[in-house]
Amino acid sequence: MVSEHRIDLLCLQETKKESISKSMCQALWGKSDFSWEEYPTANSVGGILCVWNETSFKVESRLVGASFILLSRKWGQESHLIHVVNIYSPCNLHEKRGILTNIRMPSERMGSSQRGLVDGSIAEFNNWIEELEVEEASWVGKSKNVDWGPKSFRLLDCWLSDKSFNKVVIESWSSNPQSG
Repeated sequence: MVSEHRIDLLCLQETKKESISKSMCQALWGKSDFSWEEYPTANSVGGILCVWNETSFKVESRLVGASFILLSRKWGQESHLIHVVNIYSPCNLHEKRGILTNIRMPSERMGSSQRGLVDGSIAEFNNWIEELEVEEASWVGKSKNVDWGPKSFRLLDCWLSDKSFNKVVIESWSSNPQSG
């Protein structure tokens, strides 16, 4: 499916995998020209995976921390540095609030691995957040009447109205059996 639609970057959440092998990524990707980064699941919760085409999506640096993967690359003729962040947002409100802090403030990070991401990139990312005037919404996760419980799977409703979606999912899972 990935090669058929010529996808350059695939970001998955809720992989539910403690480790992801190269062969598993290759089965998912369908070609051999890829790289990947993962953040493993903890007690069968979460798990993040980014897989990208090494030829067309040249990652210059990457940062993996608790609940996020940040990939940096140059974009366009002007070679603007862009950051792509794949974030797994836990259901626990306290943990949710710490994710952006983990990404933006290296001193606050626990259990992260930095691979070539320079402090200037984090400063640039923080400036971008400030320019957008992003603020934490005080109402996030609060409800007076309903406890919706954990959400282990999310799907955009638009996929359900696509007549080919069900067939694509069945064919993809059937053609790539994985154990574990």
